[in-house]
Amino acid sequence: MKRMRFFASIIAIFTTFAVCADEKDAMVGFWFNTPKKAKSCDVGGIAVGLPIYDGDELEGVGLSIFGSRFRDVEGFQGTLIGFTQTKLLTGLQLSFVNLVDGTARDCGVQIGAYNQSRRGGIQIGLVNNCQDNAIVQIGLVNINKNGLFPVMFLVNFDRDLFD
Repeated sequence: MKRMRFFASIIAIFTTFAVCADEKDAMVGFWFNTPKKAKSCDVGGIAVGLPIYDGDELEGVGLSIFGSRFRDVEGFQGTLIGFTQTKLLTGLQLSFVNLVDGTARDCGVQIGAYNQSRRGGIQIGLVNNCQDNAIVQIGLVNINKNGLFPVMFLVNFDRDLFD
């Protein structure tokens, strides 16, 4: 019974956050496009996914259990178990699987078992994959098609890093 009250109080707290969404301070997501308001809302505070958050822009902290997907991330995006995904990263992604479909800016860092970005950023993980010039990759296998070496073990660098 105590557990039920605990979970009910947690849900009540997160429901309060969802009410504050017009102010863009906090938002709670439950699944992809749920609530629908999350997909069009820019969060400038904290976004919580129970278990998944799917939103537009994040300037702050995005935490979820299984998955977190935003169009733009400026801040921290992390999951307990699962994946993080964005188009533009300025900040930190921390998860088992991190995906940047566009650009990880110079200060964009991905830490996880598998990291993938289309362009730029710093990657730390078991397998790192960047299609166009990751700045630094530290991991067991590092794939950087336009990097210093196309495939390298342990460490790989941006081709222009030493110029």
